[in-house]
Amino acid sequence: IIEIAEDEALIPNYSADSGLPKNQVAVARILKAYAFHILTDTYGPVPYHSYGTEDEDFQALQTEKGIYNPKYAPEEKIYKDLLKELKEAAEMIDVSQKAFNEYDRIYNGDSKKWKKFANSLRLRVAMRMRAKDKALADQHIEDALASGVFESNEDNAKYHYESSDSKASPWYTTVVIENRNDFSVSNMLMGLLKGEKGSFGILDPRVEKFADPNKNGEYVGQPYGVPINDLATEASALASLLDSVRVHTSNYPEIYMEYAEVEFILSEYKNWSQEHYEKGIRASMERWGVAESAISAYLAAVPAANMENVMNQKYIASFLQPNNAWAELRRTGYPDFLIKKGDFVYKDLKGKDHYFEPKVDVDDIPARLTYPWEEQRLNESNYKGALDLLGGPDQMKTKIWWMK
Repeated sequence: IIEIAEDEALIPNYSADSGLPKNQVAVARILKAYAFHILTDTYGPVPYHSYGTEDEDFQALQTEKGIYNPKYAPEEKIYKDLLKELKEAAEMIDVSQKAFNEYDRIYNGDSKKWKKFANSLRLRVAMRMRAKDKALADQHIEDALASGVFESNEDNAKYHYESSDSKASPWYTTVVIENRNDFSVSNMLMGLLKGEKGSFGILDPRVEKFADPNKNGEYVGQPYGVPINDLATEASALASLLDSVRVHTSNYPEIYMEYAEVEFILSEYKNWSQEHYEKGIRASMERWGVAESAISAYLAAVPAANMENVMNQKYIASFLQPNNAWAELRRTGYPDFLIKKGDFVYKDLKGKDHYFEPKVDVDDIPARLTYPWEEQRLNESNYKGALDLLGGPDQMKTKIWWMK
């Protein structure tokens, strides 16, 4: 997109309906930053590319320069450049003109919303690395807020799938078309929603939006950490499947970032603000279609804002946004009741207790994923350099930069 939008020979072909070339460049930069953000949070050091930056550490996506085996960039440099990229992309957008036309499946060419997404994503990036460089993070948080972030669920960044089977959401394709019936809500999340785990102690009305009742009309979580050969146990058979009314529809949207997260970030930034905490809860419940009466009743009963409560609510609001939920769990330690090595998992039909024994060498939630085998084989010298940057072995328990 950037190459086409910056090709002077093609610029005369642009029309007001298709959007400004510079707006399209800005959108491409935002999405590229989003992708690299997930990559570095998943693996640690990764090959990285920055728009218009001639940094010898940023060698990804440069095959036109003959770079087929890019070196890995340090996580700290990637994070600082992500903040720069998102700031510059937001400033690059001319909100009086469209970004794209109707083929934009996220914002339908609305450049104002793309700018809000860039600034909101900058909040996420800044908060995630704030413990490593508070001054820089706070500078970008304040600048993003001044420039404009999500203000309601109408601003949510989400990819819109279509009603036809060929362009339907992955959930619809997997569950409805391929007839899979083994995607259930875990007992960890179900326990939090039902007030049996965590700090809330009250029933969360989102339980009926996230899951379907089982054959007995009850909401039951799938035992977490059950060996694959035990998935047909009675406990698994009684687990609640994902919601069929919303999640299993063909046009269920893929959420990249939502307004509720912005409010929870602001609650944390403002020393666990009660106001932003409640706004975040309300935003999440409204997105899932919870009735106003149920929202009001829940807000009247929910415990006050503190680190544990805000982060547990942020975890709930991240349902079906696994990359973000995993990153926040690693960053803060919440929720703090998820299954770890040696914990009780379930009791089988013979009355035997089963305990969680992970198949990989971890004692807690994995800190990262190991690099793909193909990368180790095809980019061996740079892979070895990545391990030096990582500061530890290529294992799931080796912490990435902002966790140290």
